[in-house]
Parts: sequence; structure tokens; C-alpha cells
Amino acid sequence: MYNMIYSQAGVCASDGFFADGISAGLKANDAKDMAFIYSDTECEVASVFTTNKMCAAPIKHFRNMGDF
Repeated sequence: MYNMIYSQAGVCASDGFFADGISAGLKANDAKDMAFIYSDTECEVASVFTTNKMCAAPIKHFRNMGDF
């Protein structure tokens, strides 16, 4: 089992984690619409997906992958 530790400092608060956001052209006005999170070392991962009935093929693909 694990304990969830919440931080107000953001995703990069832990040593070895890096993140950035970019505009991939999916939103208007060059708004950031894609995120990248990187860890220096192997770590546990999790995912959260939209609940919309209409979703893109990559979302459907990764939903079907189950556990990483």
C-alpha cells in the first residue's frame, strides 16, 4: 500500500522530475495543450483520461493498454 503526499509546489517539487507544457496547435491562440513529465529514474506511473464519449484515437488506445 502507499500513502499519497500532496504538494502545492507542483509536479517538479520532487528531485529528479522535470516538466514542461507546449502548444501543439490543438487549442486556439497558441494555448498550451500538451504536457511532458520526465523522471531521471524509473518510477510508478498513473493516467487520467477524459470521460467524454467523443475522444481521439490515442486516448482510446491508451485506455485499452490498462496497466503500464
